Amino acid sequence: MKTYSSSESRIEAEDCIEWVRRYARNRLNTLLADERACIPPNIFLDFGNRGLLGLTATKELGGCGLLLGDALMVLRQISLIDLSLGNAIGMHNFLGGHVILKHAVKEVVQGYERDFASGRKIAAFALTEREAGSDPRRIQSTADQQADGTWILNGHKIWSGLAAWASVAAVFAVAKSFDGSELGITAFVVPLDLDGVCHGPEAMTMGLRSVVQSELTFKGVRLTAEHVLGKVGQGLSVAQSTMMPSRFAMAVFANAAMLRSISSLRRYVAQRRIGSGPMSENPYVVDVLAQETARTHALNLFLETNFERLNEGSLPSDVMCLVAKIVGPEQAWVKVDRVVQLLGGRGYMEPNTVSRIARDARVLRIFEGPTEAMTSYLGSFSSLKPQLIASTFAEWEATDLFERIRDRLSEGDPRNPGNWQRHRTEIQRLQYGLGTLTAFTLYLACVRHTASESSEDQLAVRLCEEAFNKLLVEPIRTEAWCPREVVDTLGKRLEILVGDVEETKGGVSRQADPMLQVCFEATYV
Repeated sequence: MKTYSSSESRIEAEDCIEWVRRYARNRLNTLLADERACIPPNIFLDFGNRGLLGLTATKELGGCGLLLGDALMVLRQISLIDLSLGNAIGMHNFLGGHVILKHAVKEVVQGYERDFASGRKIAAFALTEREAGSDPRRIQSTADQQADGTWILNGHKIWSGLAAWASVAAVFAVAKSFDGSELGITAFVVPLDLDGVCHGPEAMTMGLRSVVQSELTFKGVRLTAEHVLGKVGQGLSVAQSTMMPSRFAMAVFANAAMLRSISSLRRYVAQRRIGSGPMSENPYVVDVLAQETARTHALNLFLETNFERLNEGSLPSDVMCLVAKIVGPEQAWVKVDRVVQLLGGRGYMEPNTVSRIARDARVLRIFEGPTEAMTSYLGSFSSLKPQLIASTFAEWEATDLFERIRDRLSEGDPRNPGNWQRHRTEIQRLQYGLGTLTAFTLYLACVRHTASESSEDQLAVRLCEEAFNKLLVEPIRTEAWCPREVVDTLGKRLEILVGDVEETKGGVSRQADPMLQVCFEATYV
């Protein structure tokens, strides 16, 4: 089957982008889809016919045949039009579909690849459980091996994107041999029409309303050895091989949110008059507009150079995927919030798009691991393995930046004699701060490496340098902000002011997550 060259892939990507823009103008009503909490089925049919549900699949299979970097460019354009639609296309292409096609046995792959590419079948990814969010090692679903080599799957998954629409899902469970011993977390490809698969309710999310997030329950689902993805006991490696690149995609979604919101702000400011005159001439507005334009362009530069490397077959390292996941969504949230503020009441009105972008973009700080967990992990990694971090800086010709933070990173190493008397929580706070420093320093390194000498590019570098310099001089607090008993006492006083206001009305169920109630009772009762 034919593989596109770099130039052919870029031409096809540009054709796809133009097709998406034209389709959005003539066929999409994203506000209506948001209100109805459902992407109309004709969109999936049309996108499938255009090959957009198989961005990297060959044209012979019904896909677009794009190189990976160009595929993410197209995904950015779709997300720029609507983040819900972009997330749906991204989850099918790069999460559920990707893990199945990459790790399934040949016979299974051949049975799905054409249907995935054309959109005749949708793939979901089912990992998260109530007790296992950012830490998948705590999943409770089980797959019991039988004497004949088959497996019996039992468990419950939540927040599985596309699950209600999907034909098949990648499901993760703790495998147990027929003698009862644990074999480790294992991934399975599970057709969702098998006996024992139960579709649960959809999640009522704050944003991304038109793409379904729902529950899946497995009760005695029988699977064969061919349903195993990868090797038994290697499920976390299978998940990691998919989730790290998808963390990079979070920066793509963030970039889309930033591009669309800055476009709206620039158009608004150009025509709006306020008490002091044209809004575009107000000094505060001028500075905000400049900063947010530079913030957006910095992420453009970060992504564009990585798109080129992806097209060349060079995948981002795990470290750079973490940087993308941390910096992209965090910068997007700062940006979108400031845009809403400058738009005033209009920014709060849903038909004006930006309010929906704010709702949709908020989850990017949570998806594929919350920022806090990723930052702590990066800080720990940076402190324990500075030589690997140094090699990443060298890759971006930024050894000078690494030298400026080298001594700071060593402070987070528990083996450092200065940390021997420190409590574990002090080191954790220190590593979190170092994770933030590492992420934004590597971000600066990448942007600086990519930027030309043009004033536009240098403006983006300046914004990144200002963030870096601020983090470099800020001390990292290792002690608790205040004693725990004070927090508990104050919390109880506040709960008295709240009172018992939990709703018990009849009608359609709108019950909150029981986990929130459990946490509440354990803390304050």
